[in-house]
Order: sequence, then structure tokens, then C-alpha cells
Amino acid sequence: MRFSIQSGSYYFCKALFLLCLVFLMIPANTFSNEDLVTNDLGKETFVHKMFDALCGSLKAELTDKAVKHNILLDGNFFSTMLPFEYEYTTATTITDGNCGAGGTDIIFNVTDDFTVDDLNVGLVITHTWRDDLDVTLESPDGTTVTLFTDVGGQNDNFNILLDSDAGTNIGAISGDHSSSSPYYANLFTPENANALNNFDNKNSVGNWTLNICDDTNQDEGTLLRAILQFEGTSNCVAPTVTFSQSAPTCTGSTENDDGSISISSATDATHYGIGTLNAGSYDGPTTTASATAMPGSLPAIIQNNITNSGGTYIIRIFNGDDNCFVDETITVDAVYCACSLTTNGLVNIACNNNGTTIEPTDDYITFDLDPDGFLLGATYNVTVSSGSISPTSGTYGAATSFQLQNGSAGGGVM
Repeated sequence: MRFSIQSGSYYFCKALFLLCLVFLMIPANTFSNEDLVTNDLGKETFVHKMFDALCGSLKAELTDKAVKHNILLDGNFFSTMLPFEYEYTTATTITDGNCGAGGTDIIFNVTDDFTVDDLNVGLVITHTWRDDLDVTLESPDGTTVTLFTDVGGQNDNFNILLDSDAGTNIGAISGDHSSSSPYYANLFTPENANALNNFDNKNSVGNWTLNICDDTNQDEGTLLRAILQFEGTSNCVAPTVTFSQSAPTCTGSTENDDGSISISSATDATHYGIGTLNAGSYDGPTTTASATAMPGSLPAIIQNNITNSGGTYIIRIFNGDDNCFVDETITVDAVYCACSLTTNGLVNIACNNNGTTIEPTDDYITFDLDPDGFLLGATYNVTVSSGSISPTSGTYGAATSFQLQNGSAGGGVM
């Protein structure tokens, strides 16, 4: 159901109903006025009294809708329903007198997998003498309902939203409609007010066909846009997958770049996609059509030739639907085949005058080393091309201070 700001107590009460439901979600102990609300039961009583006083005549109808939409009026609230909208915006000619030829079909390919809980249909059509038009909707399983036939008399255009819960039947439509924004501005029930309820509990996936036919020659028109507004319960069963990985190997000091990632086991999984190495967020295939079908037998390698530098991949596993998936992050550790120095950690270079004025034969240089890299072992040795150094070795993982021989500063200024 679509709530919009319109005149009349009907819509005011619907809006109030929603506010009441939000109120019911707030824990009772949030309120400090214990005379007003002391617990969830008191909170519910307060809400019902307020609602009864303002909108008592609509309470039964809206309570029925609450039950239909899994809203419990006992202080609790839950709903697994999600909104799904599919809109057609290509201007399409409605050929004059085309009912005999089957009318004009507008196809909505619904790819989201859910069970229909509610459906509204919106139309924006330019057409003089609009009661020439008959409109039906067919679901993927072949269920067909008539939304209206021959309504609106000699007035022009439709800018409507059909909702089984609206207060006015489409048969009462009057006056010309604007075909410009806001779209779907006039709310009606279908001619058979409960027609759209025939789609409740249907599976959504597949082609929904909106058929518009002109049953009288002379006046022509154009469908400017149409929309299917669903509320539904997702049918997604999240896939479960376990992965394994094989680290890259070395042949002597040669890197083989032969790491791999495998799917070890999977349940409710149909396709997978692999993002770019170290992408940060998933950037691989986003549809089952562009993803890769799950291997016929497991375990199976899905990514090979991973370099010895390793890295992180984000892998998306689908369960039959573009919007039913889980993302898993798999990191392959780097494997180095030979020692590699990434930094010498040379810092704190200083000239020491040894407590005397500048004297070339006396001054010396000090510095710290804290080298880092891969496969470096525990200690390292330091040699100088001339003169001497103390100490002559250091330990990886900790800074070591070194001093060159007296006179190494050459009497200069550092």
C-alpha cells in the first residue's frame, strides 16, 4: 500500500495508524510519566484509546491490514516484507481499436524472488475519451485480473495508482487527469476492488504482463509510464560455503606463483563471482547471468595462479537470484622464496665532537639501524669500506646504535 498526503479523514487515519505502530515499538520504560504508560500493556491501551477516539470507524479495516502485514498490536512489531518496484518509462502507442489484435502488452521482468504480499499498479496514459480502454494484468503463473474496463467517460487521460485498500473505486473517476508529474497521483481501487488480492501469495519471478487495449475506433493514446509496486517476503535462502586455500610455493629462490582458492563445500549455492585482487569492496559479477555456475563436484579450485605476494579476494556466492547472495573475504598470505630487505631503517645520524672543538682526527659519526624485510634471519653484520665500526652486528626487529671510528666525521659539519 502506498500512503500519500491527501485530503480526507481516511488518509489521515492511515497516517495516524502508522504513527501508532511506531509508538508501539518504543519500550515502555522509555516514558517517565508512569500515570500514562507503565508497561507494554499500558502503552498499547493508551494507543488504542487514542486511535479509537480519532479514527474508530476505520479501526477494523486497518487492524485487518495489520494482521495481513504481520504487524502485531500487542506491543510487538515485526515484518519480513520488503518493497520492490518495477517501472516502465518508454512511451508506447496504444493503437486505436486494437482489442481484436490483442491490445498492447507491457512486460515487466521481475527478477527479485519473493512472495507477493501486496501489489499496486500505477498508470500514466494520455488518451482522449479514456473509457475506450480496458486494462488487465497477468502474473508469471498465468493468473489474469481485469483492472478496469470502459471507465472515465469522455474525459481525458489516466494518472492513477490502483490499490485494493484505497477508498474510491476507479469506476467513480471523473474529470481530466494531468499526465505530468507527480505521477500516479490519483488513488483508486480496481473496478473489482479486490482484484489485485488475487496475486497475494504468488511467487514474483518472471514476466508480468500489463495489457492495454482500445476497444473503440477514433481516439488514440500513449502509455507514458507504468509501475508495479510490490510488498513481498523475500524467498532468499542464504548460501553457505566453506573455502580452502593453497599457499604459493617456491622452487629454491624462484617464486612459482601457484597459489589457489577452492570451494570445499556449498549449500544453496548456484553461482559465484570473484572480485579484483585487493579491491577493498566487491567489484565482480553482480548477476547470475554474468557469474560462473558452481562446479559440478566439490572441492574445486575457483582461483589459481595466485602470485607469491598473495592478497585478498572478495568472493560472491549466489543462490539462484541476483539479490540473494553472500560475500566472503579470502586472504592468501604472501610466501617469499629469498631474503628481501624492504628498509634499512637508517635514522639518527649524528656527528660527535668527542668533547673537544672541531678536530678532524677526533670527531666521529653515530647512527641507528633497524632493518626490515623477509627471510632475514635473526642477526646481521655491518662492515665499512674503511676504518672501523662498533658494534659489528645487530638484531632484526630492534634498533641498534653504531659508531664509526674517531676521525670518521672528518672535522666537517653534519
